[in-house]
Amino acid sequence: MKLLTLASLFACSALALGQQTATYTFSTSNPGPYAPITGGLVLESGAAIDDTFYNNVPVGFDFPFGGTAAGSGWTNVIGVSTNGWIKCSSVAGSGTTYNFASSTAQARTVGAFGRDLQAADAAAEVRVETIGSAPNRVCVIQWTNMRPWTSATSSQVLTMSFDFQVKLYETTGVIELAYGDWLIGSTAFPAATTSGSVGIKGNAAATVTDYKLCTSSSAAYTWQAPFTATGSAANGHYVGTGAGKKPDNGRVYTYTPGAFPPAQIGIAASASPNTFFLGGNALITAAISLAPASAQLGALSVVADTTSIGGGPGTPMFDDGATSGDVTAGDGIWSVTVPVSSTTPALITLPISAADGINVAGAANALCFVYTLANDFPAGAVVLNDGANGPFDNTNTLAQNAAGFSTPCGLGSSGAHDLFFLYTPSCTGTVDMTTCNGTATTALGELNDSQIVIYDPAGAVIGCNDDANGTTCGTNGYQSTVTGVPVTAGQVYLVRVAGYGTADIGTFNILVTPHSAIAASSGAGCSAGGNVLTLTSGLPVLGTNFTVDASGANPFDGAIMAFDVAGSVVVNFGCDLYLNPLSAQLIPAAYDGFGNISIPVSLPAVAALCGASFDLQAFCLPAAGGFGTSNKRTLTFGF
Repeated sequence: MKLLTLASLFACSALALGQQTATYTFSTSNPGPYAPITGGLVLESGAAIDDTFYNNVPVGFDFPFGGTAAGSGWTNVIGVSTNGWIKCSSVAGSGTTYNFASSTAQARTVGAFGRDLQAADAAAEVRVETIGSAPNRVCVIQWTNMRPWTSATSSQVLTMSFDFQVKLYETTGVIELAYGDWLIGSTAFPAATTSGSVGIKGNAAATVTDYKLCTSSSAAYTWQAPFTATGSAANGHYVGTGAGKKPDNGRVYTYTPGAFPPAQIGIAASASPNTFFLGGNALITAAISLAPASAQLGALSVVADTTSIGGGPGTPMFDDGATSGDVTAGDGIWSVTVPVSSTTPALITLPISAADGINVAGAANALCFVYTLANDFPAGAVVLNDGANGPFDNTNTLAQNAAGFSTPCGLGSSGAHDLFFLYTPSCTGTVDMTTCNGTATTALGELNDSQIVIYDPAGAVIGCNDDANGTTCGTNGYQSTVTGVPVTAGQVYLVRVAGYGTADIGTFNILVTPHSAIAASSGAGCSAGGNVLTLTSGLPVLGTNFTVDASGANPFDGAIMAFDVAGSVVVNFGCDLYLNPLSAQLIPAAYDGFGNISIPVSLPAVAALCGASFDLQAFCLPAAGGFGTSNKRTLTFGF
């Protein structure tokens, strides 16, 4: 036998066992004077009591409401109505309902006098107190100084005052209705409107045969002898409200269950993560609890139906702290890890059930999404590199967008079948991205109509395009290109590519072009011999062979290229010198004898150099043409 006490985890879909009050037997007696309670919890007091329902009032123990038929169940909380009835469950009731036995009232109810009641005077109150010691405690719900509601300013009803109780007994499950002093101002109730519903009602709110009903509107039967041989005798009994038809002080109605409701196993199921991908693992967990928490279980078996993700219909789950993903033994958390091999993207329901040979729980469902591509969801985003990436295919993705994502391009579509990517720039600068595949026409099977969005690390959109307008993307112009998006080295950017609509699926590439290498010229060159040097170069991309060229030198001059840190001082020697002569590095340059100077440089692919800037200038050595300089060229290394 195993004792489970995880009542706080009893959260979801244990089998709702319907209850039939026909399992109760009824009796009436007067064992002695009415005994009011004076402690416990006062729900409301004063002359303003009217039409209020108090939900989740503690009972103080587990109370069995119902019999052995489908629908019975245990509860440790109740709801209390100021209109003379209670609900034996945590389901909220209506403050304006008074005929709890009607088809419109909620189920699992007990009423001592279900009537539209209000406070008779300032001493009125509704109180709850649990008395006695386990296992023989009694939860008493008490109404004091209540009367029927009326709009009359002068009426016999205004002088009425009722005291009564509902009592719930631990261990036995007995329900008692107890009556104290009833002041009605005469020997008879003044009108049928002062009648009330008395009795218990089962789980089916609209089924008349599921409650024992005392209508208390007949003059033929007294409170002392409420059974009748006519009418609905098989389903209830009646209490009269004719002359002298009021309960005597100490009158008790007793409802005794023929059998207790079975214990219920509760299952709170979950999947972690709640999104799975092909080749991934699904950790399915179930928190098992018991109602009542004090009940005993036999050998418990918990299984999950993991057929939909590639497992079996009865995959065993474990609570041993060692097997198949379970962490802590004996904590009531049962687990199983199942490889996901579903081939169809869908919302998956994983039913879980538990049984101990006596008590059986119904299916509790762990819900999850299964995708055939990991990057159908942001958490599975694929890394993009500089240059060509792909091909990718969104054919087997879910048609709907990932939660919280749409394409804010302002062109009438939020996109569909989206895939996600991560891009981390090596250098600060700008980046271009395109799905155009570099083709001049639309290829067969290509994602012809796409959208592309770039989000910064804070989730803000920094680049977005729906249609490239035919400039670079095939004949239809419906693919996407974003250009000049500012990025910072080392930051992670989320990229979303989607089809324009649910029919837009197929393969695509993503071409990533960073712009972080920069070469800019400034100043002017000069030459004593009349020739002016002009310095040119390409972009200083790290990891490539880079060449710097100068032209305009005197054919008889020698040449030197000088490098220095950016921002060097300008010194004038008759010509502008843009480099500090004390720190510049001088490198002999190749000279072709026709006034052209060049120097090849192999730039290392070192990320630490990214963003570093250098100034460059060429010099003509004095010869027939005299000393001369070129303009300055500032190089910012990048990838």
